[in-house]
Amino acid sequence: MSFKNKEIRRIISKKLRDQKSLFKEYDKQNNQELAFTLTDIDDLFSGLREFNKDSNRNVNKHLKDQLELSNLAMLLTGYLSLTLQQEENKGELFDGHFDLPKPHIVLSCLTTQITNHTLSVINLVKSGLDNSARTILRTIEELVYLTIYLASDISKIKVYSDINNPKETWYKNFRLEKINKEIVKIETRLGLPDKLIQQFKEHRSEGFEFYSQYIHNSYGVIASGTFVRSFSDDDAVYNSLFGKESRNSISTLNNVNSTLFYFNLSMFKLLISDHKTKLSPSNGISRMTLILFESFKEIYLNSLNERESESIF
Repeated sequence: MSFKNKEIRRIISKKLRDQKSLFKEYDKQNNQELAFTLTDIDDLFSGLREFNKDSNRNVNKHLKDQLELSNLAMLLTGYLSLTLQQEENKGELFDGHFDLPKPHIVLSCLTTQITNHTLSVINLVKSGLDNSARTILRTIEELVYLTIYLASDISKIKVYSDINNPKETWYKNFRLEKINKEIVKIETRLGLPDKLIQQFKEHRSEGFEFYSQYIHNSYGVIASGTFVRSFSDDDAVYNSLFGKESRNSISTLNNVNSTLFYFNLSMFKLLISDHKTKLSPSNGISRMTLILFESFKEIYLNSLNERESESIF
Protein backbone atom coordinates (compact mmCIF):
# COMPACT_ATOMS: atom_id res chain seq x y z
CA MET A 1 0.00 0.00 0.00
CA SER A 2 1.28 3.48 -0.83
CA PHE A 3 0.19 7.10 -1.05
CA LYS A 4 -1.60 7.61 -4.37
CA ASN A 5 -2.10 11.37 -4.34
CA LYS A 6 0.45 12.93 -6.71
CA GLU A 7 0.81 16.15 -4.74
CA ILE A 8 1.47 14.24 -1.50
CA ARG A 9 4.11 12.12 -3.25
CA ARG A 10 5.72 15.18 -4.85
CA ILE A 11 6.07 17.05 -1.55
CA ILE A 12 7.38 14.01 0.34
CA SER A 13 9.91 13.33 -2.45
CA LYS A 14 11.15 16.91 -2.26
CA LYS A 15 11.54 16.74 1.53
CA LEU A 16 13.46 13.48 1.17
CA ARG A 17 15.88 15.10 -1.29
CA ASP A 18 16.27 18.14 0.97
CA GLN A 19 17.03 15.90 3.93
CA LYS A 20 19.63 13.94 1.98
CA SER A 21 21.38 17.14 0.92
CA LEU A 22 21.22 18.66 4.41
CA PHE A 23 22.86 15.70 6.15
CA LYS A 24 25.21 14.66 3.34
CA GLU A 25 28.41 15.97 4.97
CA TYR A 26 27.40 14.76 8.44
CA ASP A 27 26.72 11.23 7.18
CA LYS A 28 29.99 11.22 5.26
CA GLN A 29 31.99 12.28 8.32
CA ASN A 30 30.33 9.65 10.49
CA ASN A 31 30.54 6.92 7.88
CA GLN A 32 26.78 6.32 7.84
CA GLU A 33 23.92 6.65 5.43
CA LEU A 34 20.44 7.48 6.73
CA ALA A 35 18.97 8.85 3.53
CA PHE A 36 15.41 7.62 3.01
CA THR A 37 13.43 7.09 -0.17
CA LEU A 38 9.77 7.36 -1.07
CA THR A 39 9.65 3.56 -1.03
CA ASP A 40 10.61 3.66 2.65
CA ILE A 41 7.62 5.91 3.36
CA ASP A 42 5.34 3.60 1.37
CA ASP A 43 6.65 0.64 3.37
CA LEU A 44 5.79 2.43 6.62
CA PHE A 45 2.27 2.97 5.34
CA SER A 46 1.94 -0.69 4.33
CA GLY A 47 3.35 -1.84 7.66
CA LEU A 48 0.79 0.22 9.51
CA ARG A 49 -2.01 -1.54 7.65
CA GLU A 50 -0.59 -4.98 8.45
CA PHE A 51 -0.14 -4.00 12.10
CA ASN A 52 -3.83 -3.10 12.23
CA LYS A 53 -4.75 -6.45 10.71
CA ASP A 54 -2.80 -8.23 13.47
CA SER A 55 -4.74 -6.37 16.16
CA ASN A 56 -7.99 -7.23 14.43
CA ARG A 57 -7.13 -10.93 14.28
CA ASN A 58 -6.10 -11.06 17.94
CA VAL A 59 -9.19 -9.22 19.16
CA ASN A 60 -11.44 -11.54 17.16
CA LYS A 61 -9.60 -14.49 18.67
CA HIS A 62 -9.71 -13.42 22.32
CA LEU A 63 -12.96 -11.44 22.40
CA LYS A 64 -15.09 -13.45 20.01
CA ASP A 65 -18.05 -13.94 22.38
CA GLN A 66 -18.12 -10.32 23.58
CA LEU A 67 -17.90 -9.02 20.01
CA GLU A 68 -20.73 -11.24 18.80
CA LEU A 69 -22.95 -10.07 21.65
CA SER A 70 -22.05 -6.44 20.93
CA ASN A 71 -22.90 -6.92 17.26
CA LEU A 72 -26.25 -8.45 18.21
CA ALA A 73 -26.96 -5.53 20.58
CA MET A 74 -26.03 -3.06 17.84
CA LEU A 75 -28.24 -4.84 15.31
CA LEU A 76 -31.19 -4.82 17.72
CA THR A 77 -30.74 -1.11 18.48
CA GLY A 78 -30.52 -0.32 14.78
CA TYR A 79 -33.72 -2.22 14.07
CA LEU A 80 -35.42 -0.43 16.95
CA SER A 81 -34.51 2.83 15.21
CA LEU A 82 -36.09 1.56 11.98
CA THR A 83 -39.17 0.34 13.87
CA LEU A 84 -39.67 3.83 15.28
CA GLN A 85 -39.94 5.09 11.69
CA GLN A 86 -42.74 2.69 10.68
CA GLU A 87 -45.92 4.74 10.30
CA GLU A 88 -48.21 1.68 10.39
CA ASN A 89 -47.37 1.06 14.07
CA LYS A 90 -50.11 2.14 16.45
CA GLY A 91 -49.95 4.14 19.69
CA GLU A 92 -49.78 7.73 20.87
CA LEU A 93 -46.26 8.22 19.51
CA PHE A 94 -47.51 7.42 16.01
CA ASP A 95 -51.20 8.40 16.02
CA GLY A 96 -51.14 11.86 17.56
CA HIS A 97 -51.31 15.11 15.61
CA PHE A 98 -47.89 16.56 16.29
CA ASP A 99 -45.89 19.41 14.88
CA LEU A 100 -42.79 18.41 12.97
CA PRO A 101 -40.54 16.73 13.83
CA LYS A 102 -42.82 13.94 15.03
CA PRO A 103 -41.86 12.32 18.37
CA HIS A 104 -41.21 8.87 16.93
CA ILE A 105 -38.82 10.36 14.35
CA VAL A 106 -36.89 12.26 17.05
CA LEU A 107 -36.52 9.03 19.04
CA SER A 108 -35.49 7.18 15.89
CA CYS A 109 -32.75 9.75 15.22
CA LEU A 110 -31.41 9.39 18.75
CA THR A 111 -31.48 5.60 18.51
CA THR A 112 -29.66 5.75 15.18
CA GLN A 113 -26.81 7.66 16.80
CA ILE A 114 -26.62 5.16 19.67
CA THR A 115 -26.35 2.41 17.05
CA ASN A 116 -23.67 4.18 15.03
CA HIS A 117 -21.64 5.06 18.12
CA THR A 118 -21.79 1.39 19.11
CA LEU A 119 -20.49 0.40 15.69
CA SER A 120 -17.64 2.87 16.21
CA VAL A 121 -16.78 1.27 19.56
CA ILE A 122 -16.75 -2.21 18.02
CA ASN A 123 -14.51 -1.12 15.14
CA LEU A 124 -12.15 0.79 17.43
CA VAL A 125 -11.80 -2.20 19.76
CA LYS A 126 -11.05 -4.46 16.78
CA SER A 127 -8.40 -1.96 15.66
CA GLY A 128 -6.74 -2.02 19.09
CA LEU A 129 -7.87 1.51 19.97
CA ASP A 130 -9.53 0.86 23.31
CA ASN A 131 -9.08 4.34 24.79
CA SER A 132 -10.78 5.86 21.77
CA ALA A 133 -13.59 3.33 22.14
CA ARG A 134 -14.07 4.29 25.79
CA THR A 135 -14.27 7.96 24.89
CA ILE A 136 -17.20 7.18 22.59
CA LEU A 137 -18.71 4.83 25.18
CA ARG A 138 -19.05 7.82 27.51
CA THR A 139 -21.08 9.54 24.79
CA ILE A 140 -23.25 6.43 24.35
CA GLU A 141 -24.04 6.34 28.07
CA GLU A 142 -25.18 9.96 28.10
CA LEU A 143 -27.18 9.54 24.89
CA VAL A 144 -28.92 6.42 26.22
CA TYR A 145 -30.18 8.17 29.35
CA LEU A 146 -31.23 11.25 27.38
CA THR A 147 -33.26 9.09 24.98
CA ILE A 148 -35.01 7.22 27.79
CA TYR A 149 -35.75 10.52 29.52
CA LEU A 150 -37.30 11.93 26.34
CA ALA A 151 -39.20 8.73 25.56
CA SER A 152 -40.89 8.92 28.96
CA ASP A 153 -42.78 12.11 28.09
CA ILE A 154 -43.80 13.33 24.64
CA SER A 155 -43.85 16.95 25.81
CA LYS A 156 -40.11 16.72 26.57
CA ILE A 157 -39.46 15.66 22.98
CA LYS A 158 -41.09 18.83 21.70
CA VAL A 159 -38.86 20.96 23.95
CA TYR A 160 -35.75 19.00 22.95
CA SER A 161 -36.41 19.36 19.21
CA ASP A 162 -36.65 23.16 19.38
CA ILE A 163 -33.50 24.27 17.55
CA ASN A 164 -34.00 28.02 17.99
CA ASN A 165 -32.13 28.25 21.30
CA PRO A 166 -30.32 24.92 21.76
CA LYS A 167 -27.78 26.00 24.39
CA GLU A 168 -30.35 27.56 26.70
CA THR A 169 -32.81 24.71 26.10
CA TRP A 170 -30.16 22.14 26.95
CA TYR A 171 -28.95 23.86 30.11
CA LYS A 172 -32.46 24.44 31.41
CA ASN A 173 -33.98 21.04 30.62
CA PHE A 174 -31.41 18.37 29.77
CA ARG A 175 -28.42 18.68 32.06
CA LEU A 176 -27.01 15.34 33.16
CA GLU A 177 -27.78 15.94 36.85
CA LYS A 178 -31.44 16.61 36.09
CA ILE A 179 -31.78 13.58 33.83
CA ASN A 180 -30.18 11.27 36.41
CA LYS A 181 -32.75 12.26 39.01
CA GLU A 182 -35.63 11.78 36.60
CA ILE A 183 -34.35 8.40 35.36
CA VAL A 184 -34.86 6.88 38.84
CA LYS A 185 -38.49 8.07 38.80
CA ILE A 186 -38.98 6.57 35.35
CA GLU A 187 -37.55 3.22 36.45
CA THR A 188 -39.88 3.20 39.46
CA ARG A 189 -42.89 4.00 37.27
CA LEU A 190 -41.96 1.15 34.93
CA GLY A 191 -42.20 -1.24 37.86
CA LEU A 192 -38.54 -2.21 38.12
CA PRO A 193 -37.59 -3.81 41.46
CA ASP A 194 -36.01 -1.44 44.01
CA LYS A 195 -32.84 -3.54 44.12
CA LEU A 196 -32.44 -3.32 40.35
CA ILE A 197 -33.12 0.43 40.37
CA GLN A 198 -30.37 0.88 42.96
CA GLN A 199 -27.96 -1.21 40.87
CA PHE A 200 -28.72 0.87 37.78
CA LYS A 201 -28.22 4.07 39.77
CA GLU A 202 -24.81 2.90 41.00
CA HIS A 203 -23.91 1.77 37.49
CA ARG A 204 -24.71 5.22 36.09
CA SER A 205 -22.76 7.02 38.80
CA GLU A 206 -19.70 4.79 38.50
CA GLY A 207 -19.87 4.72 34.72
CA PHE A 208 -20.06 8.49 34.28
CA GLU A 209 -17.23 9.03 36.75
CA PHE A 210 -15.05 6.33 35.23
CA TYR A 211 -15.54 7.17 31.54
CA SER A 212 -15.39 10.91 32.12
CA GLN A 213 -11.67 10.38 32.73
CA TYR A 214 -11.38 9.50 29.04
CA ILE A 215 -13.21 12.66 27.98
CA HIS A 216 -10.99 14.84 30.19
CA ASN A 217 -7.76 12.94 29.37
CA SER A 218 -6.68 12.15 32.93
CA TYR A 219 -3.07 10.98 33.05
CA GLY A 220 -3.97 7.59 34.49
CA VAL A 221 -6.12 6.64 31.51
CA ILE A 222 -3.65 8.17 29.05
CA ALA A 223 -0.84 6.04 30.49
CA SER A 224 -2.88 2.84 30.79
CA GLY A 225 -4.15 3.35 27.25
CA THR A 226 -0.63 3.78 25.90
CA PHE A 227 0.89 0.74 27.60
CA VAL A 228 -1.77 -1.96 27.37
CA ARG A 229 -2.08 -5.36 29.00
CA SER A 230 -1.53 -8.51 27.00
CA PHE A 231 -4.13 -11.26 26.60
CA SER A 232 -1.55 -14.00 26.98
CA ASP A 233 0.58 -12.72 29.89
CA ASP A 234 -0.75 -10.85 32.94
CA ASP A 235 2.60 -9.13 33.48
CA ALA A 236 3.30 -8.16 29.86
CA VAL A 237 2.45 -4.71 28.49
CA TYR A 238 2.75 -3.37 24.96
CA ASN A 239 2.93 0.07 23.40
CA SER A 240 -0.45 0.75 21.76
CA LEU A 241 0.84 3.29 19.22
CA PHE A 242 -1.21 2.88 16.00
CA GLY A 243 -3.42 0.35 17.80
CA LYS A 244 -2.80 -2.78 19.86
CA GLU A 245 -5.25 -5.37 21.16
CA SER A 246 -5.82 -4.98 24.89
CA ARG A 247 -7.36 -6.90 27.77
CA ASN A 248 -8.99 -3.61 28.74
CA SER A 249 -11.39 -4.18 25.86
CA ILE A 250 -13.08 -7.02 27.75
CA SER A 251 -14.68 -4.54 30.14
CA THR A 252 -15.29 -2.03 27.33
CA LEU A 253 -17.42 -4.49 25.38
CA ASN A 254 -19.10 -5.83 28.52
CA ASN A 255 -20.15 -2.30 29.39
CA VAL A 256 -21.45 -1.61 25.88
CA ASN A 257 -23.56 -4.74 26.15
CA SER A 258 -24.85 -3.80 29.61
CA THR A 259 -25.75 -0.29 28.48
CA LEU A 260 -27.61 -1.48 25.38
CA PHE A 261 -29.44 -4.14 27.39
CA TYR A 262 -30.65 -1.44 29.76
CA PHE A 263 -31.55 0.86 26.87
CA ASN A 264 -33.58 -1.65 24.87
CA LEU A 265 -35.33 -3.06 27.94
CA SER A 266 -36.34 0.44 29.05
CA MET A 267 -37.41 1.55 25.57
CA PHE A 268 -39.62 -1.49 25.02
CA LYS A 269 -41.26 -0.95 28.41
CA LEU A 270 -41.85 2.73 27.64
CA LEU A 271 -43.19 2.08 24.16
CA ILE A 272 -45.57 -0.70 25.15
CA SER A 273 -46.57 0.23 28.72
CA ASP A 274 -46.52 4.03 28.63
CA HIS A 275 -47.30 4.83 25.02
CA LYS A 276 -49.51 1.79 24.30
CA THR A 277 -47.53 1.06 21.16
CA LYS A 278 -48.74 -1.85 19.04
CA LEU A 279 -46.17 -2.96 16.51
CA SER A 280 -47.64 -3.96 13.18
CA PRO A 281 -47.42 -7.78 12.86
CA SER A 282 -47.40 -7.43 9.07
CA ASN A 283 -44.29 -5.23 9.14
CA GLY A 284 -41.11 -7.26 8.68
CA ILE A 285 -38.89 -4.68 10.38
CA SER A 286 -41.05 -4.55 13.50
CA ARG A 287 -41.28 -8.34 13.67
CA MET A 288 -37.50 -8.71 13.27
CA THR A 289 -36.99 -6.15 16.06
CA LEU A 290 -39.06 -8.29 18.44
CA ILE A 291 -37.08 -11.41 17.51
CA LEU A 292 -33.77 -9.63 18.04
CA PHE A 293 -34.96 -8.17 21.35
CA GLU A 294 -36.05 -11.51 22.82
CA SER A 295 -32.86 -13.18 21.56
CA PHE A 296 -30.52 -10.51 22.92
CA LYS A 297 -32.32 -10.39 26.26
CA GLU A 298 -31.94 -14.13 26.85
CA ILE A 299 -28.36 -14.34 25.58
CA TYR A 300 -27.27 -11.30 27.59
CA LEU A 301 -28.79 -12.60 30.83
CA ASN A 302 -27.10 -15.97 30.28
CA SER A 303 -23.75 -14.24 29.75
CA LEU A 304 -24.33 -12.12 32.85
CA ASN A 305 -24.76 -15.23 34.99
CA GLU A 306 -21.45 -16.54 33.66
CA ARG A 307 -19.52 -13.40 34.66
CA GLU A 308 -21.52 -12.19 37.67
CA SER A 309 -18.40 -12.04 39.82
CA GLU A 310 -16.57 -9.76 37.35
CA SER A 311 -16.37 -5.98 37.72
CA ILE A 312 -18.31 -4.01 35.09
CA PHE A 313 -15.44 -1.56 34.83
